[in-house]
Amino acid sequence: MDHDFYEPVDHILVRAGFCSDRSFKTFIKTHKVQIKRNGASFKAEVLVAVEDRNLCADSDLDTILVDGKEIQIPKHLYILLNKPEKVVCSRVSDSHKTVFDFLSEEIRNHAFYEKLHVAGRLDSDSRGLVLLTTNGKFSSSLSKPETHVDKTYSVKLRDSVSRKLQKEYKDAFKKGMDLPPEKKGKAFRTKPATVIFPEGDFSDSAKVTVSEGKFHQVRRMFAALGNQVVDLKRMAIGEIELPENLGEGEFCLWNRT
Repeated sequence: MDHDFYEPVDHILVRAGFCSDRSFKTFIKTHKVQIKRNGASFKAEVLVAVEDRNLCADSDLDTILVDGKEIQIPKHLYILLNKPEKVVCSRVSDSHKTVFDFLSEEIRNHAFYEKLHVAGRLDSDSRGLVLLTTNGKFSSSLSKPETHVDKTYSVKLRDSVSRKLQKEYKDAFKKGMDLPPEKKGKAFRTKPATVIFPEGDFSDSAKVTVSEGKFHQVRRMFAALGNQVVDLKRMAIGEIELPENLGEGEFCLWNRT
């Protein structure tokens, strides 16, 4: 997932105050710009040749030098929030608290606060892991359908499921399911997913992993099997897990390293 953090070098230089978007080409013609990544150096001639700005860097981990001197790059924010129920993943709401209401004054005063956004939304009736970041490229990599980033949920069901029925659930999730439309969600066929029940003859809880993020997808999958999700908590997005010691409504900075 490391390449998902890469962003165009011109964006980084603009953010660091070295040039504007329009003056980028002129800047790299008149200054020696280098990227040092894992001991490798990518020189300015490469940048000059890229008119569509395809050369990218990881501004959190890579080193960028201008005229031989390392520059200070404003770092992106990555925040993990344990979202409670009835909280929406938006900046403002007339009827609900938002995930931004739980952030500290220090975060609100960050230079990039206005670029902070939710990477992978969670509906108001669900709780658990929400990632907020200022890195648009990274958040896009999590939400694009073609990336198929796994999301793992802990679910509580209305009806206990027998051992025999658990196998039917597992098979249905693995094969994919045709789901009818629901409110804002169109009808679609799910990609293969997994559902794991704890040991026992009956269980009303399970762990579900899907590689999509369709509207109310997990709830709709259980509904198609005649059951109902009464509690849904997101535990992980890809390799990013909800910290065990993070209480509801609490947040922490995510350290990638």
